[in-house]
Amino acid sequence: MRSILVTGAAGGVGRALAVRLAARGDRVFACARSTAQIAELESDRITAIAMDVSDTKSVEQGFATLDHRIGDAALDAVVHCAAMAPLGTVEFTSPDDYAHVHNVNTLGALRVSQASFARMRQGGDKRLILLSSLWGRLSGPLVSNYAASKHALEAIVDSLRRETESSGIRISVVEPGVIKTKMFTNQTAEILNKIVDLSEDEREHYLPLYQSYLKLFEQSAKTAITADQCVDRVIEVLDAKKPRTRYLVGADAKLLVRLASWMSDSALDKLFFRMTR
Repeated sequence: MRSILVTGAAGGVGRALAVRLAARGDRVFACARSTAQIAELESDRITAIAMDVSDTKSVEQGFATLDHRIGDAALDAVVHCAAMAPLGTVEFTSPDDYAHVHNVNTLGALRVSQASFARMRQGGDKRLILLSSLWGRLSGPLVSNYAASKHALEAIVDSLRRETESSGIRISVVEPGVIKTKMFTNQTAEILNKIVDLSEDEREHYLPLYQSYLKLFEQSAKTAITADQCVDRVIEVLDAKKPRTRYLVGADAKLLVRLASWMSDSALDKLFFRMTR
């Protein structure tokens, strides 16, 4: 039995992972912005902890709660899943919106990673796994905010891994494509609401792009993986004797990253243009 902390446990991959780990006998510390979001998960194997990764004090308090609840036991692994994924064009997304997403996705991962390292240097086989994205490897139209935050996350992880090679803590990022979670099922409505709320200037220049993206997004349901399929890969990383540094998950992620490595920027630009027009 291992002690594993999971962030973003209110839904999606984080929630599915917490349930699966507990079912197989691990001791899970499930984190969400409030314990009310995950109260029904509480059991003899799952401890709910309030942790808002966008707030340094909340992360500190969450890990203090972990210290109290875990006692003398070691923290064996941390899986960071918390994130947000808004859409928007570069021209019309405000710097404040970029700052908010980076605070959640990038600095949230940084806060959790720093607090985790302080508690996993006790020797033994420790794991830090961060959920990134296909968009941590390339970027496309309307996802610049999310992609930039995940690119930054991966840069931080690369530096952390190279700075701490002798720590005994194995660090990996998992990079899924589209996942059929509540976030996914809600996004059609979010895109439609975004279209309704477009400013006059943005509507004039980008309405066809949003409309095409909506059609492409709806089609992506055919190839999207489930949260449980993503959890399969995360558990594989947790259990691997020698985990890799990166794991792409899903046919769309593997295909687009492979194409990005083969194609020139101009050819990739044309591919995205055809996909979203």
